[in-house]
Amino acid sequence: VIGFRPKPKIVKFTRDSGNVTLDWDGPSSQVTDFFAGTTTTVHRYQVQRKTSLNDLKWTSVGDITTDRTATVPDVGQAFYRISLVP
Repeated sequence: VIGFRPKPKIVKFTRDSGNVTLDWDGPSSQVTDFFAGTTTTVHRYQVQRKTSLNDLKWTSVGDITTDRTATVPDVGQAFYRISLVP
């Protein structure tokens, strides 16, 4: 068995009307239960932000999502990353 867990990578960043929209590439596996007739997305993401490189703590912003895009309020200059939620 070979385990591979790619990290999310931001590929697009857009500012508009006081919001920031981030799009990223990352895993998007789904599990299908044929007996129950359901499909569940396995990977969940959280946008994190900090306003200074000197700050060691990242702050979670927005809701946890299974999409590979999120819109959060614009706070001016900031650093963003996408985290996989275990």
